[in-house]
Amino acid sequence: MLSMAVTGVLALSVHVVMLQVLHVPYPGAALRTKLPEILNGAVMIWAATWVYDVLRTRWTGRSALFCFATLFVLLAGLNETLRAAFMSGYCSTQAPVRWLIGLLASLRPLGAYAVAAAFAAGLARFRSKQARLCGSAVAAVLSAYLIAPVLGAADAVIRTYAEQWMPAGGWCVLPYGPDVLIPAYLTFIEPVLLCFVCAALVWDRLPAGALWRTAGFVLLILALKRHVLASFLYAIYAPGPALTALASAGQFSLEAAALGWLTAVSWRWARGGASGRAAKKERSLSPPTI
Repeated sequence: MLSMAVTGVLALSVHVVMLQVLHVPYPGAALRTKLPEILNGAVMIWAATWVYDVLRTRWTGRSALFCFATLFVLLAGLNETLRAAFMSGYCSTQAPVRWLIGLLASLRPLGAYAVAAAFAAGLARFRSKQARLCGSAVAAVLSAYLIAPVLGAADAVIRTYAEQWMPAGGWCVLPYGPDVLIPAYLTFIEPVLLCFVCAALVWDRLPAGALWRTAGFVLLILALKRHVLASFLYAIYAPGPALTALASAGQFSLEAAALGWLTAVSWRWARGGASGRAAKKERSLSPPTI
């Protein structure tokens, strides 16, 4: 638990320091093209397909539906869906309906991650890497041009009908004080917990060697959180200065990389300690040699 707490505090602090101390802006500008969305989506689905494969291999007695549900929870949790819903409600000025605001805010991303998990489960049926790569690209295009607009339209309809109970507005404004930072850090347990769950599930399937295994896990977390290419693509396609855009999106990419790296280090340390204790216990139970 201590390693999880340290991991969460240090990882989220990357974003907090860049936002509040270095005054790096949020990446709020609309991009001029859907290409970044497609590329990041394809990488996420490719990585999710590999994770689904691992789940099916580990849990041969489990159903495909159970593995799909696990993958969906991993995607939704790593991408902070419930945390974002809570913070949306918490920061609302409309106390009577603040949690309805958070609930409605979570429906769109939950739908998107369910679709992504479904695509991954379907693509896992193909053994060919080329087929999976092409399938990930096609799935990302469908998500960008078909699924996302449908989910966006449904979200807009819900919000239109709910506007009479949910006027716009919020009290969480920069610079954030303890009343915002404390719940922000506490709710960051969602991606931290799911990151450790991911490590427990896939660690033995990552490349051998401490360095390569750690690097592979960091890359996997970046992919599942859609941050492998996000910073550079945002810098290219966002309006305004490229360096500002790079730093703007980069704060979240660095946070994701820190989360993956700290989780990998903690998991290696925990496994090493457990292996050492098991070996020590085995030696203590062994009969003396003459």
